[in-house]
Amino acid sequence: MLQWVTDHDSIFREFDEDIIVKTQEVLSRFPRIADSESDKLYHADPFVVALALAMKEQPQQTLIKYRICVVTNEKGKLMGNPKLHPNNMKKIPDVCSHYGIDCIDHFGLFRVENWLF
Repeated sequence: MLQWVTDHDSIFREFDEDIIVKTQEVLSRFPRIADSESDKLYHADPFVVALALAMKEQPQQTLIKYRICVVTNEKGKLMGNPKLHPNNMKKIPDVCSHYGIDCIDHFGLFRVENWLF
């Protein structure tokens, strides 16, 4: 995996002050997006939303208009995930909805991109 990331480093964006500020904003509004009871060492969810938010608020510098969209297989409250109601956990789709960011699952990506398998 490290070799693949190294070979494709141009697709990754460096953290800058804007992303850090947006991450702090997301975490202050939705502190439960990063599950402190999880066994995961890293919690990328707030950074994923913050990156989309930062990109949405920046003026585009390309001739071709691009769409800001988060792709995740998480199911939030808005998608009827009953496990979230007792602990008030927020998932990526819920937080994206709050910020007006499109959020689709992998099958939605396949449809949008007209990928056939």
